[in-house]
Amino acid sequence: MKDRKKDFLNLLKKIIDFQGFNLKQNEIIKVWNILLKDFNWQWLKLNQKFDFSFSYPLSNSQVCSKRFRFSYNNFGEKTNYKKKFLKIFSIYKEGKYNIQVLNSIFELAEKLNNLHQTTLGMEYLANQKFPRLKLYFEELFGCYTPLKIKEILKRIIGILKLERKASLEKFFEMEIGAICVDFLPANKVNLKIYILEKKLNLKKIKKWLKPITPANFKAISVFLSLKNGKYFYYFTFRFSNKNMVEAIKLYKIYNIRQISNFLPVFKEIFLSLNNFSKPVQSANFLNLLKLFKNSGFTTFPVIFSFDLSFQKEKFDLYLTLNYE
Repeated sequence: MKDRKKDFLNLLKKIIDFQGFNLKQNEIIKVWNILLKDFNWQWLKLNQKFDFSFSYPLSNSQVCSKRFRFSYNNFGEKTNYKKKFLKIFSIYKEGKYNIQVLNSIFELAEKLNNLHQTTLGMEYLANQKFPRLKLYFEELFGCYTPLKIKEILKRIIGILKLERKASLEKFFEMEIGAICVDFLPANKVNLKIYILEKKLNLKKIKKWLKPITPANFKAISVFLSLKNGKYFYYFTFRFSNKNMVEAIKLYKIYNIRQISNFLPVFKEIFLSLNNFSKPVQSANFLNLLKLFKNSGFTTFPVIFSFDLSFQKEKFDLYLTLNYE
């Protein structure tokens, strides 16, 4: 019988090396050993239990900062996940994360009987000692009524002590798919709101992206022309603790349970990278896929996104795993 954990940790080390985070390897492995405690590998057959993301710059003139990012959700662990997540936060106590807010978010999830999916995201950035930790309330539209989702958003805004200014108020009239709280060192927190869009067009996007550069216009046009697989969109807005929109991101979410052939999906991602990134980036993408060969796991694209953070436009690709 295969040792799934051993196979996965070997693959994880390769991904860490591929992303250039060898100096953080022991730290990242420590986090994953916490997550994999009492892990049931059958969960991978039933859910996108975890994913890894990879970034590619939009234009030849830009360079993406090195980052190592993954997420892990509470599927199959409706009670145990909280202990795991808190233990991971405790590793980074020197970073002085806002544990009071974290506990309040957990309390809210418990009051909701953990009906939705709660996900931990972690992002390590080059030359930064502590990671960004993120807590997501996901798949809300499948668990609660629109009115209940608005109530949840209101509660989270209250926990973060944000004022409901006009910048936030308009989102209460939209279809909210997910909500995230970013935990940064020194007690800083940010709010992210994910707006569900089953269909998108340039007219709707222009409403949010003003002004839109010719390069962005072309990239988004190509992004929207990608029609392979079953999917929906998220339009995501990240707010600072001063209620200002810091970043906007467009996600294409693939319903991998409804896709039988992923070759066209991988092809459209490759073509997008080849059109807008340096040739070395599309080669990087192919090398990334080769990395998973003979690992004991197959990989699927779950998200392809277009990020407009801090004027450094980039594509992000999110891959999930299943075992062969």
